[in-house]
Amino acid sequence: MDTCKSVYLKDKLAAHVLKGVVYQPPEKVWLALFCSGILETDSEAVKLQKNGAIMAALRIGDLVAAKELPLSSNYERQQILFGSNPVNGKLLNSEEVRFPQFTSDAGLVSHFAVMDSFTEGSVLYFGQLELSRLVYMGDTFHVRLETLSIEDG
Repeated sequence: MDTCKSVYLKDKLAAHVLKGVVYQPPEKVWLALFCSGILETDSEAVKLQKNGAIMAALRIGDLVAAKELPLSSNYERQQILFGSNPVNGKLLNSEEVRFPQFTSDAGLVSHFAVMDSFTEGSVLYFGQLELSRLVYMGDTFHVRLETLSIEDG
């Protein structure tokens, strides 16, 4: 599974390392699920919508036209934990991530993002799931231990 670092995070890290601008990383990070593609674009700023509300202005290489699962289906982002030491810039989730049981059909879950906030916030990393899955009412969705990798390359 390939992951991409968001332009937001690239800018924050470059300013931190090369210009001494302090970047305070989030205390917790959250896994968000998407039911439509995450695309790259050459256009200027675009807006990502979350459940009908503008979530963030994004630029080249970020989530474009991505639709996070609807809150009306009992979906909410889940905290994700990663192992303490990266190996060659790669981290794996150190605990299983389990989403609540869906109360309505949520669609084809195909992409994910690691976010810096439980609601709203900024995208840190994003990518496509190895296996897309249709999520129906009554289903649960989980990410098994050490199956989601973030590669910082």
